[in-house]
Amino acid sequence: MMGCGCGLLLQFCKCDCLSSWLQKVCNEECMFALFNMMINVPKEIAFLKEEMEKLNLHISEAREKVAAAEEGDRRKHMKEKATDLTRLYFRIEDVIDEWNSYYQHEKRCEMGCVTLPSECERIKCVNTRCYVRLQIAVEIRGIKLNLVEINDKTKINSSSEQGTNGSTENPDEAWKILRRSPYMSQTKILGFEAQNGKLIGWLEDGNENRSVLVVVGMAGQGKTTLVKEIFDNEEVIGKFKCNVWICVSDFDSPEKFFRFMLKKFLQPTEEEEEKDNLPHGFYTMNLNSLRDKVKKHLHKQRYVLFFDDVWDTNFWHEIKHTLSDEKNGSRIIITTRNEEVFKTCKRSSLVDVQVHNMQPLTDKLSEELLCHIAFKPDVVIPKKVEGLCSQILKACGGLPLGIVAIGVHVDDKSLPSFRWKSIIENTCITQTLALSYDNLPNYLKPCLLYFGIFPHDYGIKSKRLIRQWIAEGFVFVNNENQNEKTFEEVAQDYLTNLIDRNLVQVSSFAIDGKPKSYRVHYLIHDMIRRKFEDLSFCKCINEYIESNQNEITRHLSIATNSCESFVDEIESSFIRSVHFFTDEELSIDFVSKIPSKYKKLKVLDFEDSKVSYDLKDLGNLIHLKYLSFRNTKVKNLPKSIGKLVNLETLDLRGSDVNEIPEEVSMLRKLRHLLGDKMSLIQLKDKIGSMLSLLTLCDVKVDERVGLIEKGLEKLRKIKDLGLTEVMEGHGSYLCCAINKMKRLEKLSIVAKSENDVIDLENMKVPSLLQKLRLQGKLNQLPEWVQGLHHLVKLVLSGSELMVGYDLLNLLKDLPNLLFLSITSEAYKGESLDFQDRSFKALEELQLGSLNNLNSITVDINALPSLKKLCFRDIPQLKSIRFSPQHLENLQHFYCENIPYNFRIIISISPTLFHRMCQNPTPTY
Repeated sequence: MMGCGCGLLLQFCKCDCLSSWLQKVCNEECMFALFNMMINVPKEIAFLKEEMEKLNLHISEAREKVAAAEEGDRRKHMKEKATDLTRLYFRIEDVIDEWNSYYQHEKRCEMGCVTLPSECERIKCVNTRCYVRLQIAVEIRGIKLNLVEINDKTKINSSSEQGTNGSTENPDEAWKILRRSPYMSQTKILGFEAQNGKLIGWLEDGNENRSVLVVVGMAGQGKTTLVKEIFDNEEVIGKFKCNVWICVSDFDSPEKFFRFMLKKFLQPTEEEEEKDNLPHGFYTMNLNSLRDKVKKHLHKQRYVLFFDDVWDTNFWHEIKHTLSDEKNGSRIIITTRNEEVFKTCKRSSLVDVQVHNMQPLTDKLSEELLCHIAFKPDVVIPKKVEGLCSQILKACGGLPLGIVAIGVHVDDKSLPSFRWKSIIENTCITQTLALSYDNLPNYLKPCLLYFGIFPHDYGIKSKRLIRQWIAEGFVFVNNENQNEKTFEEVAQDYLTNLIDRNLVQVSSFAIDGKPKSYRVHYLIHDMIRRKFEDLSFCKCINEYIESNQNEITRHLSIATNSCESFVDEIESSFIRSVHFFTDEELSIDFVSKIPSKYKKLKVLDFEDSKVSYDLKDLGNLIHLKYLSFRNTKVKNLPKSIGKLVNLETLDLRGSDVNEIPEEVSMLRKLRHLLGDKMSLIQLKDKIGSMLSLLTLCDVKVDERVGLIEKGLEKLRKIKDLGLTEVMEGHGSYLCCAINKMKRLEKLSIVAKSENDVIDLENMKVPSLLQKLRLQGKLNQLPEWVQGLHHLVKLVLSGSELMVGYDLLNLLKDLPNLLFLSITSEAYKGESLDFQDRSFKALEELQLGSLNNLNSITVDINALPSLKKLCFRDIPQLKSIRFSPQHLENLQHFYCENIPYNFRIIISISPTLFHRMCQNPTPTY
C-alpha cells in the first residue's frame, strides 16, 4: 500500500484506468495534483462546452468530405476519421452529462466530503475528495489530450473558429436566410384550380387597404407553383401598376435583398438589365438609402409583391415600414414553410393579414398527376404497374413535388426494374426537405430526429414523446426564473414549433382540441432516417440491416427479435436509449443483458413489445430516466429498481404488474407513475416521500386510510390522479388530500363496489380541473362541480342519482364542457330534458345502460355545438324529441340495443340524416 493519501482512494477505486493512473503518478506531489484536477472540474466543463461547437464543425466538414469522396481506401480513411471525431464528441457529451448529474446531487457528508448520497456510506474519507469527481477529472484529462491532437493535425485556430450553424431565429442574426433548393417545378399541378381561384379572388376583392396573404405548407406541397401561376397570369397582374417576384432565400442580407428589389423596379425587363442603366452610386448605397428608394418608388402606386420561400420569422419586421399603404388595393403574397412567419405578420401589422394553408392532393388527384407526368397521354396507370405505382403514391402522401420528382424518372418500359425508393433518395426532393432540417435551431434538431426512431406512420402519443425528450435532455428550462415554464410546457412549445414549420403533423386530437398524437410525413421520415448515419444518431435494426464493425450510435430502434448479432457490433458505451417495435417474442438472452451492457441508458421503452420476463439487474441503469413496460406481460419489478435514483417516468399500464415494491419510494425524482389498479401496500405509506410526482394513476387504496392520510396529502404537485377501490369511509380523508393539490387537472375516482358511496362534498373547487371521472354511487353530484370552469370532460358511471334529482340543471352552464358521458345507471330517472340554451359548448353526448330512461327532450337552441350523439343499451327508451335548428353541426348519430318501437320526433332532411349516420361508432 502506498504511503501517501492515494492508498486510501485505491481501496474504493473500481476503475482500472484510474487505478493505473494513480499508481503511475503517485509521489510526494500527487495529492496536490489530484486536488487541483478536482477543483478545476467546473472550469474544464465550461471549456469542453465551447470545444463541442468547434468539434461539431469538424465533424460536419468530415462528413461532407466522405459524401463527396469516391469509394476506395481514401473514403474509408475519411469515414474512420469522421467516426473518431464523433466518438470524441460523444465522450464530451457524456462527461458533461455525468458532471451535471453529479453536481445536481452533490452534498457534503458529515465528514465534509463532497460526494453523492449513495457514496457517503461507502467512502468515509479524510484525505480525499469524491471518487466520482476524480473519475470525471481523469476523463476530462484524456479528452483534452485528444482535442490537442485533433487541433494539431487540422491546424485549426480555435479562437477564430465559429460554432455550428444556428437558428435563423437568433436575434443577433435577424436576416440569416438559407439558400433555396435548386428545384423549381415548371409543371402545372392538377388540382390547384380551386386554390388558384381563391387566391385570384383575394387579389381582386375590391378591398382598398393593403392586404397580406401568407401561403403556408411543408416542402413539396406546391406553394411556389401555385403562386407562380398567378404571377404569370398577365390578365390578373396587369391590373397592378407595379409588380415583382423575389425568391427571398436567394439573399443572405437585407442590403442584397433591397438592392435586387430596387433593381427590379428600375429595370423591369431583361433588355434593360443588359444595358445596366442604373443611377450613379447604385451599387454603393447603404441599407437605409436602399429602403428609402424602394419606399419612394412604391409611393402612390398600386403594387403586388410576391415574396417566395421566406424562412426568417423576422422578415416582415425588415420590410413592413418600407411598403407603404396608399389605400389603393395593394397586395403582398408570401410563401413559407414556417407558420410562425404568418403569426409574426399578424402580430406586427395593422392591416389585414390572412393565411392560406396548403393541403396535400387527394388520392384521385395524386394518381392523375402521376399519370400526367409518367404516362402522358394515358390518363390511367397501366395495369401491370398498378401495385408499384400505388406504393409510390403512398410514399409521396399527396405531395406534388414528390410525385413530379419521381414521375419524370418513370416510364412504362423502365418500371419492371424500377427501384422507386432509390429514385426518391436521388431526386432533389430530398435536398428540399433537408433544407428544412438544416434551418432548424440546434435545440430542435434532435427533437425532429427522434421521430425517426419510431416506424413510419407510427402515431406517437404526445405524453410519451415529451417525457422521452425530457429524459434525453433535449428540453432546456431556465431554473433561475421562478416564473419559467415547466419541462413539459417547454417541450410542448418545441412540438408546436415543429408543427408550425410543417415538419410534424398532428395525427389525432383529444376532445378539447389539443393534439393527442403526432407523426411525420413519409418523405420527411425517410430524410430523417438517412440523417441517422451521417449524425450517428440512431441505428434502426431489423433482419435486413447489416451492422458495421465498431459502429457508434446514440439510440437503438429494434424491430426484430434476432437483434443480438447486430447489436454486438455496435459500441455499447454510447447508447442512450433502446426502443422495441416488434411483434415477435424478444430474445431473453439479449433483454437480460441490457442492464449490464448499456449502463448509461436514459430511455428504455418496451411499450407494446412481447416481453414477459423480469429484468433482475435493473439497478445497474442508474442514469435511467424513462422506463416503460406498457402493454407487456411483465409481472414483477425487482427490488433493485430502488437504485434508479434518476428515474422520472415509470409506465406500467397494460402490464401484469399489480404490486409496487417498497423500493419504488426511494425514487425521489419520479414524476410519472402509471399503472392499472396498482397496489401500493408494500410502500407502507412511504409514497408521501415522492414529492416530485405529477402523475399517479391508477392506484388501489387497499382499504387503508393511511395511504391517503399520510401519503397523498403530501403530494402537492399532482396534476393527474387516479384512485381505484375507494370505500365509503375514505371520503373525508380523500377530500382533505385533494384540497392540497392546487395543480390538479385530471381526477378519476372508482369505488370498490356498487354499494360504496363516493363522498366528495367536503372538497373545495379544484379550479384547474379539466377532466373528471366518478365511477361509483353518489348521494348527489357535488355542488362544487358547477364551479369547474375549465372542465372539458365529465364521465359519470354507476352514480345511481335518484328520480327527481335535476342532474342536467347542475351541469348545463359549464362553459367549456365538451364531452359528457352518463352510463351504467348513473341516472335513475325516466326522462332527461336539455333546456333551451343549455350545454352551449358540448360536442359529444354519450348515454348508455340507463334502464329507467324512456324519453329525451332537447329544447330549441340547446346543444348547439353537438357533433356526436351516442345511445346504447337503453331498453325503455321510447322517444327523442329534437328541434332541427341545433342539428346543423351533428356528424355522428349512433344507436345500439334500442327498442324496436323507438321513435325520433324530428323534422330533418334525408341528406342531413345520411350525414349524421356516417361512421357512427362512438368511443366509450
